[in-house]
Amino acid sequence: MEFLEPWFANSDSRLVDELRRKMAPGHVLENLDLNSIANRRDCDEFLYATNDGSGRLAAVHLTWSKKRGRFRIFPRTRIFYLKLWLEYMEAAHAEWVGVENDPDGQLWLKQQRLWDSAQKAE
Repeated sequence: MEFLEPWFANSDSRLVDELRRKMAPGHVLENLDLNSIANRRDCDEFLYATNDGSGRLAAVHLTWSKKRGRFRIFPRTRIFYLKLWLEYMEAAHAEWVGVENDPDGQLWLKQQRLWDSAQKAE
């Protein structure tokens, strides 16, 4: 997959280890085989592929706290299927490159609506 800024490819397996350390018991990704595939330059958001044959992608906001999440919703995660993920990435890219031409925040709002339309991991 080709990534658009602010996303870039990152298959560092240590990111899977970091996610596992941060997962609260019962997290939606807890028992899945995952691969790290990308992260954002502008925030602590990482993209993981699920290796369960579903084609799902998990966008996860990792914090660099040393503590494990206490509630199963942490770290904050959204589950995407490829089509929605590509729309989300394109919206993030449009906002990234066009922020000066978006004084009313419509590009950011589109990106947030796509994020919100992905399945919340609860």
